[in-house]
Amino acid sequence: MTNDDIATFVAEFARGAAGTFSISRVAMGHPNDLAFDVFGTRAAARFDLSRNSEFGFVDSTPDSATNGWRRVVIGPEHPYVVAAQSMPFAGIGHGGQEFFTYQARAFLDEISGLDRLPRQATFADGLHNLQVERAITEAAATGSTAQVTP
Repeated sequence: MTNDDIATFVAEFARGAAGTFSISRVAMGHPNDLAFDVFGTRAAARFDLSRNSEFGFVDSTPDSATNGWRRVVIGPEHPYVVAAQSMPFAGIGHGGQEFFTYQARAFLDEISGLDRLPRQATFADGLHNLQVERAITEAAATGSTAQVTP
């Protein structure tokens, strides 16, 4: 790649939570990665598509002598997975292609009025996302901060 394809920004959410976002399509050693970590005051979770049949979770429930990140194996009990998994067993991996199957299934369920999955994003959600992206771009261009109302 010969272009600079990276963005990093910090966000403060309405209830005071902060988020740091780093996005790059050209970071060395990370071709087309999809990963995220979410940290709360009492728990944290992580997902990395390169480990696509699991996610990580940590909280303070176990005794401190054995507490730490736990590997949660994804299986048919998890939304989106059961109807598109090649075999309905925990730990059977999936990849980018299956995500299109999950997406199509969720869309068809939504327009059919089936209530088997969590609600899908609305047009208003998409519009709000575009407003956030515009605010980030404008803040970067002007060297200022931006505010987006929910």
